[in-house]
Amino acid sequence: MNRLRSAHGMDPLQVLGILLTFYDQRIRSHQAIRKAMVEAGWPVLPMTIPRTIRAAEAPAAGESIITFEPNNPAAAAYAELGEVIYRWAKSGKI
Repeated sequence: MNRLRSAHGMDPLQVLGILLTFYDQRIRSHQAIRKAMVEAGWPVLPMTIPRTIRAAEAPAAGESIITFEPNNPAAAAYAELGEVIYRWAKSGKI
Protein backbone atom coordinates (compact mmCIF):
# COMPACT_ATOMS: atom_id res chain seq x y z
CA MET A 1 0.00 0.00 0.00
CA ASN A 2 2.81 2.39 0.73
CA ARG A 3 4.15 1.79 -2.77
CA LEU A 4 0.79 2.75 -4.29
CA ARG A 5 0.59 5.83 -2.11
CA SER A 6 4.11 7.01 -2.90
CA ALA A 7 4.02 6.14 -6.60
CA HIS A 8 0.63 7.62 -7.36
CA GLY A 9 -0.21 9.83 -4.40
CA MET A 10 -3.25 7.66 -3.65
CA ASP A 11 -4.54 6.43 -0.35
CA PRO A 12 -5.90 2.95 -1.13
CA LEU A 13 -8.00 2.92 2.02
CA GLN A 14 -10.30 5.80 1.09
CA VAL A 15 -13.92 4.79 0.73
CA LEU A 16 -16.07 6.09 -2.08
CA GLY A 17 -19.23 4.63 -0.61
CA ILE A 18 -21.30 1.54 -0.07
CA LEU A 19 -22.55 -0.15 -3.23
CA LEU A 20 -25.74 -2.13 -2.77
CA THR A 21 -25.76 -5.19 -5.03
CA PHE A 22 -28.45 -7.78 -5.74
CA TYR A 23 -30.83 -4.95 -4.86
CA ASP A 24 -34.52 -5.34 -5.69
CA GLN A 25 -36.50 -2.17 -5.18
CA ARG A 26 -39.74 -4.20 -5.11
CA ILE A 27 -38.70 -5.89 -1.87
CA ARG A 28 -39.68 -3.80 1.14
CA SER A 29 -36.82 -5.06 3.30
CA HIS A 30 -34.32 -3.90 0.65
CA GLN A 31 -35.97 -0.48 0.62
CA ALA A 32 -36.00 -0.32 4.43
CA ILE A 33 -32.35 -1.33 4.76
CA ARG A 34 -31.21 1.24 2.18
CA LYS A 35 -33.30 3.95 3.85
CA ALA A 36 -31.89 3.08 7.30
CA MET A 37 -28.33 3.21 5.98
CA VAL A 38 -28.90 6.62 4.36
CA GLU A 39 -30.63 7.99 7.47
CA ALA A 40 -27.74 6.75 9.61
CA GLY A 41 -25.39 8.83 7.49
CA TRP A 42 -23.61 5.93 5.85
CA PRO A 43 -21.99 6.79 2.50
CA VAL A 44 -24.45 4.86 0.32
CA LEU A 45 -23.79 5.33 -3.38
CA PRO A 46 -26.66 6.76 -5.44
CA MET A 47 -26.93 3.73 -7.72
CA THR A 48 -27.72 0.14 -6.86
CA ILE A 49 -26.83 -2.96 -8.82
CA PRO A 50 -30.03 -4.90 -9.47
CA ARG A 51 -30.27 -8.65 -9.41
CA THR A 52 -30.99 -9.95 -12.90
CA ILE A 53 -30.91 -13.39 -14.47
CA ARG A 54 -28.88 -12.13 -17.45
CA ALA A 55 -26.25 -10.64 -15.14
CA ALA A 56 -25.92 -14.05 -13.48
CA GLU A 57 -25.58 -15.73 -16.88
CA ALA A 58 -22.90 -13.38 -18.25
CA PRO A 59 -19.89 -14.92 -16.41
CA ALA A 60 -20.81 -18.38 -17.70
CA ALA A 61 -20.53 -16.92 -21.21
CA GLY A 62 -17.13 -15.49 -20.30
CA GLU A 63 -18.35 -11.89 -20.50
CA SER A 64 -19.30 -9.01 -18.30
CA ILE A 65 -22.94 -7.96 -18.25
CA ILE A 66 -21.91 -4.80 -20.12
CA THR A 67 -20.75 -6.78 -23.16
CA PHE A 68 -23.18 -9.70 -22.74
CA GLU A 69 -26.33 -7.59 -22.65
CA PRO A 70 -25.55 -3.85 -22.80
CA ASN A 71 -29.18 -2.77 -22.35
CA ASN A 72 -29.65 -4.77 -19.15
CA PRO A 73 -30.47 -2.70 -16.04
CA ALA A 74 -27.41 -4.16 -14.28
CA ALA A 75 -25.19 -3.07 -17.19
CA ALA A 76 -26.60 0.45 -16.95
CA ALA A 77 -25.98 0.50 -13.20
CA TYR A 78 -22.37 -0.63 -13.62
CA ALA A 79 -21.86 2.05 -16.31
CA GLU A 80 -23.25 4.65 -13.89
CA LEU A 81 -20.90 3.35 -11.19
CA GLY A 82 -17.99 3.71 -13.60
CA GLU A 83 -18.93 7.34 -14.23
CA VAL A 84 -19.13 8.06 -10.50
CA ILE A 85 -15.72 6.45 -9.89
CA TYR A 86 -14.23 8.37 -12.83
CA ARG A 87 -15.54 11.72 -11.53
CA TRP A 88 -14.36 10.85 -8.00
CA ALA A 89 -10.87 9.92 -9.22
CA LYS A 90 -10.69 12.98 -11.46
CA SER A 91 -11.60 15.22 -8.52
CA GLY A 92 -8.34 14.26 -6.83
CA LYS A 93 -10.02 12.76 -3.78
CA ILE A 94 -8.02 9.57 -4.11
